[in-house]
Amino acid sequence: MKGFVYSGILETSALEVLQEQLGLPARLSWDPSRLDFSRELREEGTAFGFRCELRWHLCAKGMYRVPLLADEEIPGTPLQPVEGPWEMEEREIRLIDLR
Repeated sequence: MKGFVYSGILETSALEVLQEQLGLPARLSWDPSRLDFSRELREEGTAFGFRCELRWHLCAKGMYRVPLLADEEIPGTPLQPVEGPWEMEEREIRLIDLR
């Protein structure tokens, strides 16, 4: 299945607006010690829904490198399309409580 990839660098407020516009209310931290869902915007994380996944990584104070992965074109974002023959692949994942 064809995929769509967008990328850019956004300020904190623009990242939060984009997440809201995409309808992605929950955030998952990438920090293994804090692997949880939170409304707090952490240094690294992801938010996802049925049609896309938004990721971010703090690259400077108040600035985030942001890729957006989608299964359909998403016009009107502040991100730029990343050229290439992107394909999607579904995989099953499992979270295991290691405590």
